[in-house]
Amino acid sequence: MRGRCLLSMLIVVSLLLLIGGGRQVYSSSRSDNPYESRIIELYKRIYLLGKEDIYVKDLIRDLNRVLAYIDEGDLDAASNLLDDIEARVDRLEARSGDILFWMNFRKYSVAAALISLPILAYVFIPRIYLEAWYRLRRRWRVRR
Repeated sequence: MRGRCLLSMLIVVSLLLLIGGGRQVYSSSRSDNPYESRIIELYKRIYLLGKEDIYVKDLIRDLNRVLAYIDEGDLDAASNLLDDIEARVDRLEARSGDILFWMNFRKYSVAAALISLPILAYVFIPRIYLEAWYRLRRRWRVRR
């Protein structure tokens, strides 16, 4: 009984050491990437733009291509693409207020138009019907 408890304790401790050691190896190998801080900073900025409902799918795809270039070892292409992504993110951040205004304007204009349709129908359909009725029957004569 005591041997089983000691064996299970030994297994748990060895698993904890393996897991902890793996984390240290992973974190030390992560710092080999010279573009890591730029990529993380760009991702945060793109995430904030996407959170505001600005279309960022192309930027995310290009950022993913940067990671693929880094994995392949093509650091020049990765650097050029990172510069391009950064310029596009800067332009989007500068225009984000206008983009949000026009997106909201279009959304609320469509909602207002849809809400006003029943009111317009209530007001104008009887008038149009009466006008058509008068025009069709204006030559009719009433007998006495």
